[in-house]
Amino acid sequence: MTKKRKNSRSKRGMTILMVILTLLFAGLSCATFISPYVSPLKTVIFHYLGLVSPFILAGDLILLIYWIIKKRIWLVVPLISIVLNIGYISSMVRVGISKNDKESALRVATYNIDNFGEGKNLNPIVRFISSQDIDIIALQEAWDFSLDILKKNFSEYNYINKKGALVTMSKYPILDVNSQQLPNKTGYIFSAKIDYKGENILFATTHLQTTGISSIPRRVKSSGYLSFKGEQYRFSKNARVRAKQANAVAKYIDNQELPIIICGDFNDTPASYTYRKVKGKLVDGFKDCGSAYASTFFEFFGIFRIDYIFYDHSFRGLKHSISDVKLSDHKAVIMDVELRE
Repeated sequence: MTKKRKNSRSKRGMTILMVILTLLFAGLSCATFISPYVSPLKTVIFHYLGLVSPFILAGDLILLIYWIIKKRIWLVVPLISIVLNIGYISSMVRVGISKNDKESALRVATYNIDNFGEGKNLNPIVRFISSQDIDIIALQEAWDFSLDILKKNFSEYNYINKKGALVTMSKYPILDVNSQQLPNKTGYIFSAKIDYKGENILFATTHLQTTGISSIPRRVKSSGYLSFKGEQYRFSKNARVRAKQANAVAKYIDNQELPIIICGDFNDTPASYTYRKVKGKLVDGFKDCGSAYASTFFEFFGIFRIDYIFYDHSFRGLKHSISDVKLSDHKAVIMDVELRE
């Protein structure tokens, strides 16, 4: 066999391999597009695929570049795959310009403070929050800290309320608070009716069921091994719990009449049923006025966005930012909004 024939067969084999990969990733991309519409209560397969969306779309991008270089019609397939998932991409990556004037804006935030690092990060977190000039903030995982301790340390907030591990702190008067237990009794929707410059608004927060992924190293250290079957069962069970909770949160939002902002740690990505269900007709603050890559979780190379601020159309988003200050395993999400006239 001549060298020329060998090269020809090698190129043909490479082309066939790349075509197979292109079709495979196209199928996976279709599944990630579908994943927000399929409840984990029916099947968790699409939930798994939605979780790895960044890797699937990165594969599509590499394949697109490959076919562009080769100048082959196959470039259309990864291009369609990417366009199909533009909704997910726009909820993770955005180029935007801030429009805010803090003097006329309401600054809100959500921050999973990871129990203040068992207390060692209490003072640094207090200083960080104080430096951000936040008007209303929701904290999650404030497990071991009483209302008295919070009031003592966050003295600039005249109104502080706590339910379970959820905390709402406001510089504006809190007129009423309400809590609704989530399915499986693992958390709450915690809301505060707030007098904002003479207008009543509803500020709500929640912390949905954990995935359990971040605690894998702790379980391995404790038992000495990792049970794939056990982890799969735990992950699938938690996904189903979150789906039930997302349904409950969506119903709660639909029943509200006041202008509403809801935020918190939803423990799911924008490619999930949870995200689509909770967001509903609300506005995603990052998609409205965010910029850069919307990572809110330090673990797993910082690829995940699981903390959100949503609001109804009574509000106009002005600025969305995600802090890189590492005082928890989560990042603080901060937004400036204003009430529409």
